[in-house]
Amino acid sequence: MYCPKCGKMNDDDAHFCIFCGEEMMDDQPESVTLLQFLQNRAQVLFKTGYQGGRRQATILAHRHKKILTLVIVSVALLLVAGIGLRIFLNPERVAIRFFEDYMDGNWEAVYKNLNLPLAETMDKDHFLLAAQNWRPEEYLDYQVKEEKGYEDELFLRYRITYSTSSSTSSSTMIVTLAKSDKFLGIFNRYKVTLDELVAENCSVALPTGATLLVDGEPIEITAAGDGLYVLPPLFAGEHILQASHPAYMCSPVSVELSSNAVVNLRRDCSVNVSFLANPEYGDMVAYMTAIFRAAIVAESLESTGVPISSSPNSTLAADFYQFQTNCQNRIGSQGQFELQNCVLTSAQINEQNGQVECRLDYECLSYGTSGNTSDSFTGSVTLALSFENDVWELVSLQVSNIW
Repeated sequence: MYCPKCGKMNDDDAHFCIFCGEEMMDDQPESVTLLQFLQNRAQVLFKTGYQGGRRQATILAHRHKKILTLVIVSVALLLVAGIGLRIFLNPERVAIRFFEDYMDGNWEAVYKNLNLPLAETMDKDHFLLAAQNWRPEEYLDYQVKEEKGYEDELFLRYRITYSTSSSTSSSTMIVTLAKSDKFLGIFNRYKVTLDELVAENCSVALPTGATLLVDGEPIEITAAGDGLYVLPPLFAGEHILQASHPAYMCSPVSVELSSNAVVNLRRDCSVNVSFLANPEYGDMVAYMTAIFRAAIVAESLESTGVPISSSPNSTLAADFYQFQTNCQNRIGSQGQFELQNCVLTSAQINEQNGQVECRLDYECLSYGTSGNTSDSFTGSVTLALSFENDVWELVSLQVSNIW
């Protein structure tokens, strides 16, 4: 146990302190912290008066010289470190360091101080790739001023006015600081937010079923309806965008991206016609052969086995019903007929909705009301297709020359 008066350690069964004679209490702790020890010694100093306290302090200083030295040095170091951290983490200094690093092209240091959205496209590799195209001017001097009117609980804004050798007029950089967290739970830390650095809420129009390559890499995009897709945040500037899919032939496009940009890649794509005659993905001639047969013999659309689009904009059910009605009316007035030949003649991408519109020409053999072979007639079919679930799905159907 430790003496409550002098703080020295005694045997566990001692009733009185062997050093000062103070009565030992049963509830004394088996150990004391450095703070508790110093508090005990302070109490001794105050109880003994000025002269006694001075003598006790001298004894304490000699006996615990190393501990007191360590405490004093530790406190001094903490004070120095605290002052240094306060200066280093000062928001104006953060803004100045960012400006200097940016203008000097010290991109790794710039990246460390940025407040960026959480996205794979916001990592350091993508940042350094984008920074290759940035050419900051060499500055001569600068002035920093906090914009008081922009004060916010979470944000600070600094206007840095600087001059360059290439211009007689001054230039301006606005640096917005966002409060991020506290260092050691005490000091505020700030990150730099530059609105013009990140392109957010950008969207791209693609042919149905296509994926998107950005600078040669496939990226995750979110469907927004009507064939539009929202891109993840990207660093603003020049990027190479390209739609990709075996069913299409698409050219890469160089675009300058900033927030809320909309890019239509459909106009830079054409249809790979061979994909419209591939049984693995859907053969348009086979589709129409099945649809003609079902319409003539009055069977359902589902009996054709043709993949049907689930899009809310699909009119296929109504289109097939109208086609089947026209077929039955013709049979009633002119006799039986059958599809003799069908050929895919053209295909293109609709720039408005990304669907593929293709045309087929057909020839039918008519048997007349007597049932004897009499004549043939021709017409055309227009199909709207959407590539979903790895197959061509039928969206709409229009057949000419059958009434």
